[in-house]
Amino acid sequence: WMYERELEEELGEWVYDAWMAANGMHTCFYGGWCTERHVEEALPRIRRLVEEVARIISEE
Repeated sequence: WMYERELEEELGEWVYDAWMAANGMHTCFYGGWCTERHVEEALPRIRRLVEEVARIISEE
């Protein structure tokens, strides 16, 4: 979870929400609890996080 805090410091507070959405989707995958709507609402947040992390990695 320290990685989330580092990303949040670098990219902004929105990272927390995206991180939690990704964590929730991971849990839902194994538990089978999420509906299609849950996934659709989480996906844009998670996509943005993944794109930003990929950008940071490519700049290093």
